[in-house]
Amino acid sequence: MQNDSPSPYPAPLHEEEVEGLSLESQDRLVSMEQEMRRRGLPETMIVAGLRSTAMLLLEREAADTPRIRTESVQRFLEENSGVPVARGSQEAPLRETKARNREQLHEMVQSLLSTARGAHRRHEILKARRDLMGLDQSHIRRTLGAEGAAMCGEINAWLLDAAMKLDRG
Repeated sequence: MQNDSPSPYPAPLHEEEVEGLSLESQDRLVSMEQEMRRRGLPETMIVAGLRSTAMLLLEREAADTPRIRTESVQRFLEENSGVPVARGSQEAPLRETKARNREQLHEMVQSLLSTARGAHRRHEILKARRDLMGLDQSHIRRTLGAEGAAMCGEINAWLLDAAMKLDRG
């Protein structure tokens, strides 16, 4: 840190880049800046290093704050304490991701079944058979529930039918 700088944060960083950081983290950035200057590193490298470190420290400090995940607990604490409590932001994206994954799995299995039903030539049947046998039916049942179990029944019925067609030649 330069001695003529009156600000409490590292000279190359702007105040908005370090606001929200604890004093300990700000001191860490200052000592990091001093060490980099002592080594004679270029100014652009010092600024980039301090910015990325500040972002990581902000993320770490934000992760250290406890989060309430259920809406009912959140509402109860806000109503009774009068202090806003940090909300957990992971629940909704996780739920959306799982729903999207279920939808993609459903579409993929439906597509494979449709392709298999349309297979008439030997090479088409063999390819469809290979694709359907590569599916993890326990994962399909677990993920899609009753609908997945019905799809697995269709897959197995088609595989039996395909085996008979292939045996006949």
